[in-house]
Amino acid sequence: MIELPSIGRETAMLAKRASPGRRRMKLQSHSGFLQQVIELAQLHCWKVAGFRKAILRDRWITPVLGDAKGFPDLLLVREERLIFAELKVGKDKLSPEQKQWQDVLTFVAETVIWGPEDWEEIVWTLK
Repeated sequence: MIELPSIGRETAMLAKRASPGRRRMKLQSHSGFLQQVIELAQLHCWKVAGFRKAILRDRWITPVLGDAKGFPDLLLVREERLIFAELKVGKDKLSPEQKQWQDVLTFVAETVIWGPEDWEEIVWTLK
């Protein structure tokens, strides 16, 4: 029996099974989707960075400095390649700040907006 990497058996199996016709991946939350993208990226030797949201006085915040409001969910780097990824689940749309970051970052790196329905593209991009 082949031992799958410890990063997550489900993510490794999803990456292995990705093929035309298998475009939908059932996920229950943004954080679950985020974790699966991180695990897939790490499986393929990408360095990954992102910001973690926190609750403060009954509201969600992301403690960042400067103009970081709306910064993409993930920054992925491997060799000479740099990708800024915004992850969206369900009917979630880009905020005006996220749109501004996408517009600016497009000039210096790859920018992507991925949802669970893009799993095949995500696997292809990160392999």
